[in-house]
Amino acid sequence: MKAYNHLKEILAFIESDEADKLSIDMLSRRFHLSGSHLQRLFKMTTGQPIMEYIRGQRLAHSLDTLFNTDLHIIDIAHEYGFQHEQSYIRAFIKEFGSTPGQARKAKIILPVRERINPNDLQSLDKGILYGPEIVIMPSFNIIGKPHIFTDFNDRRDALEPNKLAVNFAKEAVKYIPGMVIPAIYIGYINVLSKIDNIENVEYMPSVLVNDLSGVPEGFKGLTVPMHQCVRFRYIGEHHYEEITMVTARSTYDKIHSFFSGQSRYTAQTNYFIEWLETSAYNGTYCKMEWLFPVSDELR
Repeated sequence: MKAYNHLKEILAFIESDEADKLSIDMLSRRFHLSGSHLQRLFKMTTGQPIMEYIRGQRLAHSLDTLFNTDLHIIDIAHEYGFQHEQSYIRAFIKEFGSTPGQARKAKIILPVRERINPNDLQSLDKGILYGPEIVIMPSFNIIGKPHIFTDFNDRRDALEPNKLAVNFAKEAVKYIPGMVIPAIYIGYINVLSKIDNIENVEYMPSVLVNDLSGVPEGFKGLTVPMHQCVRFRYIGEHHYEEITMVTARSTYDKIHSFFSGQSRYTAQTNYFIEWLETSAYNGTYCKMEWLFPVSDELR
């Protein structure tokens, strides 16, 4: 899968000895991608603009020289790919909240931007799964049309909710008042009961609304509370209506392996959220996110 291979190679190259000389033009030439294509793919997958991420890594790498040598700030700036001393200082202030000189003199402890782990990228069918990320999901209101699946097996039946979602987006949204952003689709999945891999599930294709004062007949409204969540992001080289059975199965396999393979975060609720921004589709890539409310055992 081209996008997956490009991102793995780009992340490795950012960590190479040439990282301090990187630019969009240089990366575009090396990986045979247009600048806009490269920036869009990186931002959609990781959530970070590529040059902002590269600057953060340059700054993090510069700290060893800053704290452990007497090299002048202007020389540190040039060594780590900043053309001018002032551009290094401005970037340093934006990233860390102090000047390099202040940080060096006061021995300030600085929070560095974490390196993106290439192992967090998984190749899936016609796309990429990126995660896990820990995020805070704010509270929001949704109105949707609930459906109950009995004896649901996500390996066997994963495509059925997608069919409902497509139909909902085309037809049901016409009847819902007070939508906040019509281009955002919310899939609310509530696991009512589970035995082994067989579940009884409420699946509700939904949209964001300002309030729940105008829920149409046959629809359901609810308020999703604020939660700390584990987020997984899928980027596909296809239209968002073309998520296949293979993609859905593979996605849930990766998510299940996260919860079964680590101990710090545990699922806090019986429900989770699918979040799809239809406006993010640009003719090449679609983006879909899964948000699972969790509790942190270290808190």
